[in-house]
Amino acid sequence: MNNICYCRRLAVIRCFWTDANPGRRFYSCELHRNAGGCGFFVWLDPPMCERSRNVIPGLLRSTERLQVELQTARRREKRVWIDVVISWLIFVLLIWLGASERSEMGQGSGEMKELPM
Repeated sequence: MNNICYCRRLAVIRCFWTDANPGRRFYSCELHRNAGGCGFFVWLDPPMCERSRNVIPGLLRSTERLQVELQTARRREKRVWIDVVISWLIFVLLIWLGASERSEMGQGSGEMKELPM
């Protein structure tokens, strides 16, 4: 394959992700037509069979949906970890405050005071 387009630029390999040509590669001018390119276009891959054209778009949609679900789950997991860390910090703070309160109660004359039951 000659990798030079009509305007003497290097033709680049691109990929279609349409339902009719999912993942099918082609050569085209490195510049898009609206950016001054010549509109050169040649298929690199042969046409796909009908079954592939029917199955691949559904698989791509499923993959996209699963990626969105994964991102949502990761955000939720991050939030749970933040909540766990905050709850443990509060727990440690409460224990520390309770311990300092008990130590202040017994510091009066240096003797241990017996607490009423």
